Amino acid sequence: MATTQITTRRFTKEFRTVRTRPLQVTDRGRILGTWIPAPSKPVPVDFEARARKDSTAAMPLSFAALLKEGQKR
Repeated sequence: MATTQITTRRFTKEFRTVRTRPLQVTDRGRILGTWIPAPSKPVPVDFEARARKDSTAAMPLSFAALLKEGQKR
């Protein structure tokens, strides 16, 4: 798969339109770097399940209850 080459000026001026595809950014004929867009959505992390897995003792409260207690202070 060949990536499109684009100048630095065009990359900065037209970033909103070119940010979704992979590009090679050039300046005066030399390749400065490559632009690879990030994945569309990161994978959500289940912090409660992660805390339960890492904890050796049983959790007395749910994670939501712990957060609620922290907000009362």
